[in-house]
Amino acid sequence: MPYIDKRTYALEVYEIEEFILDHIPYRIKVLKNVISYPIKMNTDDLWPSIYESAQIVCRMFIQFFGLRTDPKDRTKLKHSHNYYSVDGKTSFEVKVIDLKFEFVRVEELTIEEQNVLAHAYEAGSKATAHLTYKSSFQTDHAKVIEAAVLILRMIESRLI
Repeated sequence: MPYIDKRTYALEVYEIEEFILDHIPYRIKVLKNVISYPIKMNTDDLWPSIYESAQIVCRMFIQFFGLRTDPKDRTKLKHSHNYYSVDGKTSFEVKVIDLKFEFVRVEELTIEEQNVLAHAYEAGSKATAHLTYKSSFQTDHAKVIEAAVLILRMIESRLI
């Protein structure tokens, strides 16, 4: 995947406001849903969609805050301040820094928080990837829910 160092263009003030008001709130609802909804893996038809959408949103916010897992050790979290680009020249990805807020630094997280976020990042990767069966990676539902709580705290401390 090609990456570049910054967005194709800086967001205008009105675009930042629009992004914060339109793009962030419904994703916050996804996180709140998985936190408040009881785990009913095999007994509730809604649970898989609530959980899987939360996995994806967790991964999205982890990247948004400038973090990702280390490709050499997917249990470790690392900084990732670059932007995905299809052509190696342009990117429309938005990260927290584009909204005039600071990236999260790995060093400001506890080891446990790093582990939880790394697990949620990988769970989100699996949820958005091709279908798999009997993968060696097993999602820990409690860790993803714990990541949702942590990410909400990160949003509140940085954006709200």
